[in-house]
Amino acid sequence: MSEYKFWNQLPAAYPQLFSRVEAPSFECGNGWIGIVSLLCQRLMTIRDENPGTEIIIDRIKQKFGMLRIHLRIKGAKPELRAEILDAVDLTTKASEQCCEICSAVGKSYFGPPNKVRCDACVDL
Repeated sequence: MSEYKFWNQLPAAYPQLFSRVEAPSFECGNGWIGIVSLLCQRLMTIRDENPGTEIIIDRIKQKFGMLRIHLRIKGAKPELRAEILDAVDLTTKASEQCCEICSAVGKSYFGPPNKVRCDACVDL
């Protein structure tokens, strides 16, 4: 499972976004950690600018060749909730063009399994 080793750094870097009770689940390659880290930075800014808003990331995975992020949002007004979900959607769209192994520019390959790979990683 060394493929997932860098994902365990996210809860340490952004402890306010990850549950202290249950360990978050990470089920995707290291190539997407950069775009997820950018999302975490954005979510922290939203959270810090809106006291009383809680955002908890429960699971990050690859499904159907795209990044999927499962989170809980508490205390956010509808407009703020939409802003949070827009940030998640933007990250999901970015994953469609980012190799999930090395983070180079990639494209979707429909499986099985479905995946996003650059030319160098396509056969991995």
